[in-house]
Amino acid sequence: MKSSHTIILLLALTSFSFGQKSTFLHPNFEQLSKHHTTIAIVPFEVDIELDHPLSELKRRQLAEEESLAIQRELSYSLMEQQNQWGIRIQAFNQTRSLMKSSGIDYRSSLITDSKKLAEILGVDAVIRGSASLNVLISEGINEQFSWIDLTILSPDFGRITLKLVDGISEKLLWRYEKVMDRTTGKNTRELIEKMMKQASRNFPYSK
Repeated sequence: MKSSHTIILLLALTSFSFGQKSTFLHPNFEQLSKHHTTIAIVPFEVDIELDHPLSELKRRQLAEEESLAIQRELSYSLMEQQNQWGIRIQAFNQTRSLMKSSGIDYRSSLITDSKKLAEILGVDAVIRGSASLNVLISEGINEQFSWIDLTILSPDFGRITLKLVDGISEKLLWRYEKVMDRTTGKNTRELIEKMMKQASRNFPYSK
């Protein structure tokens, strides 16, 4: 029995050791970002696949709600750390207000290029991205799980990708991708906070 438990533990640890996160940094980041002073977080493209059927209208509604939660919590999290990077993070409410006044809603923001969004928001770069979810993280995740969940059942409930895009050249400057699981956080705020603590080690801006 002891050996079987050991095997389960090793399998669980192995599943967390590979493919959980990846980072990209543009080789000319310093040159492309040398005049950056302000960045904004714009809506994320969210794909939802729950274990029960949804109408297309409901799927779009939930996707927008999850995107809003990610955008808001990511903005707050980055603003709390902005002093250490020498870059200003545009306030969430300001970003939302400027987009609304320009007639850009959630759906249209996904197909608006980064240069246009940066121009509308008056920033030098934008953070956008995507998330694929099989649970609604804004409603909170059941944090109770066992080693059986980690091995026989899939512990992952989604994947999130952050992309920092230059507002002039539209070049991808930085990307951070992470698999989300039950150890990542039990709701959007906790998930983003934990993720950004890890991502901040590789966040490219510095004073």
